[in-house]
Amino acid sequence: MYFARDVGYAQAAGNAIFHEFRLGRWLREQTADSLSLATHDLTDFTSYLTLVRAISHAIVSLPDGYVMADGWTAFDLGKLPHFATGECNELGVPFVLSLPTRKPGKLGYALQYKNSLMPAAAH
Repeated sequence: MYFARDVGYAQAAGNAIFHEFRLGRWLREQTADSLSLATHDLTDFTSYLTLVRAISHAIVSLPDGYVMADGWTAFDLGKLPHFATGECNELGVPFVLSLPTRKPGKLGYALQYKNSLMPAAAH
């Protein structure tokens, strides 16, 4: 959920930090393979980006009044009115998601660091 922040939902100043846990609870209840952590290789940048994109699109497509978790609606939990805009790569993923030098860029940085810690044979 952290990586989907600013792509599919926003953490407003008035939102409690625990909203990501509520969003995570909603995500775990979803049955679509495209939203399942088990069907994605979380060590592969492209696979991880595809997952975050699918999660972000799923959140954005919800009606504002849809109750996601604990009585909180999609709007309450910071659902963005549309998927992050901007130039996209060949997967349709906004570059802002994947580049560590631009916001949010968190995923690119995290996977780059994680991969640097893995032995070469594991790549």
